Amino acid sequence: MDGMSSWPAQFKRRFVSGEQEQEVAVTYLLLAVALHASGLLNQAVPALESYRGWWPVPMLAGAGAILLRRRRLGASVAGQLVCAVVALAVGSIGGYLLLFESVFSIFLLASTRIRQLTTLVIAALLLGSGVLAGVAMDSFQQGLLAVFVAGFVLLTPALWAMNVRNALELARIQRQRAEALHSAAQDRERLLEARHRESMAEERTALAREMHDVLSARFSSIALLSGALADRTAPGSATGDGSGHADLHRPLQTIRTESLSGLEEMTQMVRMLHSRNSTALVTSLDGLPALVASFRDGGSRIDFSCDLGPRRLTDPRLGTAIYRTLNELLVNHAKHAPEQPLRLRVGLHGQDVAIRAGNPVAPDHGSRLHGAGTGLGNIRARAEALGGSMHSTATADGFVVAVRFPLAPPDHPAVPRQIAPAQQGAPQMVPRNTGEA
Repeated sequence: MDGMSSWPAQFKRRFVSGEQEQEVAVTYLLLAVALHASGLLNQAVPALESYRGWWPVPMLAGAGAILLRRRRLGASVAGQLVCAVVALAVGSIGGYLLLFESVFSIFLLASTRIRQLTTLVIAALLLGSGVLAGVAMDSFQQGLLAVFVAGFVLLTPALWAMNVRNALELARIQRQRAEALHSAAQDRERLLEARHRESMAEERTALAREMHDVLSARFSSIALLSGALADRTAPGSATGDGSGHADLHRPLQTIRTESLSGLEEMTQMVRMLHSRNSTALVTSLDGLPALVASFRDGGSRIDFSCDLGPRRLTDPRLGTAIYRTLNELLVNHAKHAPEQPLRLRVGLHGQDVAIRAGNPVAPDHGSRLHGAGTGLGNIRARAEALGGSMHSTATADGFVVAVRFPLAPPDHPAVPRQIAPAQQGAPQMVPRNTGEA
């Protein structure tokens, strides 16, 4: 119903603006038929009186010329004028419609110079028609009437077309203004976003600097003290009371190595935040054997194997995520089940890299070390960020953590879920195992 009611309005708009030549041509043909049916005819040239019934031919040809005006304006206007003269000569008043449309076409689509020349021609025709009519009828009033009629036929379409051109030009200017305002709003939005990112980067840099200043001294102190104790407990050395502590040398040496590694990684993080280049924290799987060896030196019993076959991991994010996940699993085991053996496997499973860690459940004698309670949560968040998954299973026989990473992570990592630290005193699902750190 709405479409039917809007059709007349659309037709009127397009006819008035001259946007649809087909509708204009059909309308003029229907008007010519209506005028002939009502008996409104033009005075035919006496020599062409016998051709009065042929009036549809020039009208159809003129309607066809209207259809060409946007592609061939000059040929279209010339065709309309010729058909208008022929139609009027054989006695069809529809020729005035074609004459009207030819002037409208010029002032709607032609260049400024052509419109100026056409204006001069119209003025000459008005003046000439008035003079000829006045002389022929020997009446000044008839001359003025001829000027009025000719002006109505020739000037009305010119004024109409000029109004349409002005309206179209105004619409174009308003559209450009709206586009300019939209572009300015987008530029302002991008500027605000850039300023926001800049402020966040400055804040991150300041936090990194504070973190470095506060923790570097701690790491350095741990490295120095553990190194001194490692030297005193080295094979062949003895304490003041004469009893050797060679069995403490390797754990202390591991503590010193880990402290120095933590200090180096923290320094790399600070440099990354300063340079805004996240590749500074990319790690390689080539360091996995050394990572496992460091925990073995600390006393952990680890059965580790890594078999990725000939497949090379081309995405540095994947290698970093695997390395961090294994480090998290080793730390959790060392904290919660150091007396139990850990079985750690890394391999391919279809189009995924599968990590599986398991150990028997340790007796509940109270954990010697307490973490923040975010171990499994961190592993799950890291896996889901790259399109993978993490599952943990606790039974009476043991505790197993299974992690999968796709070989082709998505280009835009997912936003990981927020990890909330475990509440103080909250019960753990499985005590002293590879669970929450």
